[in-house]
Amino acid sequence: NITDVREIARAARDGGASGVTATNTVSSLMHMKADGNAWPAIGGAKRTTYGGMSGSAIRPIAMKAVSSIANELDGFPIMATGGIESAETGLGFLMAGASVLQVCSAVQNQDFTVVEDYCTGLKALLYLSGAESLKDWDGQSPPIPKHQKGKPILVQGQKNLPFFGKFRDEREKLESIKLSETNLLDTENYHFASRPDTQVSNIPTVEDVIGKALPRIGPYVTLD
Repeated sequence: NITDVREIARAARDGGASGVTATNTVSSLMHMKADGNAWPAIGGAKRTTYGGMSGSAIRPIAMKAVSSIANELDGFPIMATGGIESAETGLGFLMAGASVLQVCSAVQNQDFTVVEDYCTGLKALLYLSGAESLKDWDGQSPPIPKHQKGKPILVQGQKNLPFFGKFRDEREKLESIKLSETNLLDTENYHFASRPDTQVSNIPTVEDVIGKALPRIGPYVTLD
């Protein structure tokens, strides 16, 4: 809700604060119905006002605030809050420079057991990041192969065969031929049928990942 959150953080540090929270709620107007009445509408006049929005909706704003403060004030403790709804989003804030994670909306939406989910999920993410054989994974999600409408692309390398019109018909013919030559019961290329030889080494700690992404976050003019 301010012009430059870094100035506020710097003033807090210079004034003796031991850390800052980024961010609190963001002033907003939630929703307008088709008849012109706002939600929420209060009283007989159905009037509304601006209020603080929290949760997942403000995560991009909070992520920008945390990373900008961390890049500006190296080593100054930042308590991130705003849309931390999973271990993965929490890890994102840590990598953006936060040293503490604050959770409220997620607890209200579910219950306090989400905290245990965050702890176990964060342990899993740190463990997986130390596995060389899983370097292509995105956290706990395996790599997504090329696909069209959720189905694997059987005919690849055909740049002159788009997925529309007469080209699609030709592509479907080639796919039909390929399927007829394929053993559909062969599970060799499916990940669920095999277990990679996962060798885990150098598992990072939480402290190791704090600020990991900061060198790649900066102003527009630094992009190549």
